[in-house]
Amino acid sequence: MSENPIRNYIQQLQHLNLLLRLHLEEAEVRIPEINDLIRQLLTIELVPETALLGLVIYERHYSALTGPQDSSQVLQSALLIPGGLGVILWDCEDYLRFRNSPPVDQGELFLKFVPFEQCGSAVKALLLPQIEPLMELLFKRFPPT
Repeated sequence: MSENPIRNYIQQLQHLNLLLRLHLEEAEVRIPEINDLIRQLLTIELVPETALLGLVIYERHYSALTGPQDSSQVLQSALLIPGGLGVILWDCEDYLRFRNSPPVDQGELFLKFVPFEQCGSAVKALLLPQIEPLMELLFKRFPPT
């Protein structure tokens, strides 16, 4: 009787592993192409420096060796020009402060930005579902003519 729950957990882990690997493969194909096109927009000066924020895709504790034990990191999907698709890496307290009263100056976002190419595999996989909402935000701000 105790074997069924274990088998169920194994199946769930297999499914999660497969899904993340599929998302990673697709993200590694699509996002670099999108980021190249975003860089081209910047070079022709069509779009000014811009920061578009998406959903929080992951929250994790700091490493026991590198961060405070009483806080965590928040990874928020983002599309920055320049920069492309990636994440904003927040300390949890900074994220809450920003969320409650966002400053007019978006310079802090550019400092906290981690481009797709520098993200770990899991974060890259988690970014895949964020492509469409972030691109919709971009086209709402800068509609194609």
